[in-house]
Amino acid sequence: MNNSPIRYELENWGASDNIINYAETKLMKLCIDQVTKNQRIHFDNVQHFYEQIKTLSLEEAKSLLYIELSTTNRFDELINYDDDDYRNKLCIILKNYAQPIVRFNELINLKLQWHLPEHYLDWFRDDLVASLFIADKTCGIVSQSSYRGKNEFLSFLVDFIKHNIYLFNSRVYNKTQYEFYKIIPLNTPETLKPILDLKNIFLTNQLEQKDINWIDAKNAEQVTWIHNELKRKGLLILSNVFFPFKENINELYDQILASLMVLSNSSIIYEQQVKNISDINDYLKSPYINASDVLPRSIVIKQLKKAWNTKVDRAKKSQSKTDNTIKIYKKNHDKLQELSQHFNISSNKLINQLISDEYEKLKELSKLQIISEHF
Repeated sequence: MNNSPIRYELENWGASDNIINYAETKLMKLCIDQVTKNQRIHFDNVQHFYEQIKTLSLEEAKSLLYIELSTTNRFDELINYDDDDYRNKLCIILKNYAQPIVRFNELINLKLQWHLPEHYLDWFRDDLVASLFIADKTCGIVSQSSYRGKNEFLSFLVDFIKHNIYLFNSRVYNKTQYEFYKIIPLNTPETLKPILDLKNIFLTNQLEQKDINWIDAKNAEQVTWIHNELKRKGLLILSNVFFPFKENINELYDQILASLMVLSNSSIIYEQQVKNISDINDYLKSPYINASDVLPRSIVIKQLKKAWNTKVDRAKKSQSKTDNTIKIYKKNHDKLQELSQHFNISSNKLINQLISDEYEKLKELSKLQIISEHF
């Protein structure tokens, strides 16, 4: 028996079954029409929502996509896409949510909390040395990828920090290895503290000019040698992450400077941990020691400078020996030997005697020519 409210009311009024059935049919159609209308409105709203996403600026779409991928642990998808693909990728991901508009609003809120304003990126945006320094101190953010040359590396690092500052801030680094560092004011927003901290460390602990003025940034042979030497010693930072173009000496030079910058310049660490160590290389072999935390940059620079000067001196001596060497053709070896035996003197003395004799003959010939011209 149908106990619908409308049947109950109509039966109380004494309506016939035909009237009741007709009324129930009309009411059902009205309900179905309303549901269909609501669904159509919802569909139109969702379609309009995705159309609006397609109108987002590139930076806005990239920021929201990076936040979505990071908060859902899809780090392998944090790559550089073509411009339109940032918007398309965001739409595809949101369509997988039961309530895409709700998720979109959540991403907006996260962006407001964790998006780093452009102003705080300017100090390293175009500076490869500063960017390598940052990446080394928080190496987890780049260690899973490889980057070829300055442009690709800077593009990734700037985008990552700008759109994923909360992930960047989760990295831990040591600042007590440096001589100078400022305490960030307590009222500084948590979002900004790590990046400002690194900025202070980088700017207040620069390499001193007197320590690096022996390096000629335009000398390809020297720069390449230092780069290789640091790599051989295990002191070239991000050696398996950042790959400079070999023909670009500036990129090699910047990686050298960054590798020296990360080393400790703390006098306290030097006095307490390093000064009295007889063999610094054996000390650094310990698995519990991080070279950049304790190894004074002054020691590394001094070792590099000494090794380079030794290399240059050897090259000069070798060249000097080469310049003073006379090459005897193979066909004349036996002849020289016979002449040495004939005159009973060494090969060197014989050659020098021949040079002297021929030179004296040349001088006499010149005198005769002058006398003949005079008469």
